[in-house]
Amino acid sequence: MLLERFVNGRARSNAYVYAPSDGRALIVDAGTGAAAKIADLVAAEGLEPQAIVLTHGHPDHIWTARELSDRYEIPAYIHPSDLSWFGDPATGGHLPFFRIAGRLYGRSRGLRPERLRLVAGDIEEAGFQISLLHTPGHTPGSACFLVDDLCFAGDTVFSGGLGHTGYPGGSRSSLRESVRLRLLPLPDDLRVLPGHGRETTVGAERRLWESFTREK
Repeated sequence: MLLERFVNGRARSNAYVYAPSDGRALIVDAGTGAAAKIADLVAAEGLEPQAIVLTHGHPDHIWTARELSDRYEIPAYIHPSDLSWFGDPATGGHLPFFRIAGRLYGRSRGLRPERLRLVAGDIEEAGFQISLLHTPGHTPGSACFLVDDLCFAGDTVFSGGLGHTGYPGGSRSSLRESVRLRLLPLPDDLRVLPGHGRETTVGAERRLWESFTREK
């Protein structure tokens, strides 16, 4: 099994390549600079990427998704509630005053992959069985992806912390419900691979998550 993490850009966002066997690989997120690093790994290990899954629409997680999708002719998946970030990477369409400028910038960058697929449920792709947990809060379309014994959590949760909700479209109450309904029921030994920082497990974070969901 191969599981590689790349830290990218000023935001220090994580991108992952997961290849459980026979060279088939899944790419998770693709921020600034991630495409070149991932391409080098794919070439060095002789991997065959099958799909890209995007945990949410913020630019530090989608910036090079189109480059990778085009290079390997593979689909990129994102929850439909975060589609707007491809067209307006500045605000995701959530701040009307800045929307025109954001859309002009998004159009100039051409961020949206041609093979983009909107998904709100499970994914079956070339032997990968991927469960999507919709975890709104950080963004409306934030999602965690469960593959084998791994949970790619994006910016919903971190090691020792929770996703920020001060960005356009963020909601603390939605994040609280996402953690309570989607993450707390997961097994303690499940590995959690966040969008920033080091990996953790559900069990290691449970007390923090439980206290968060009890807040008024």
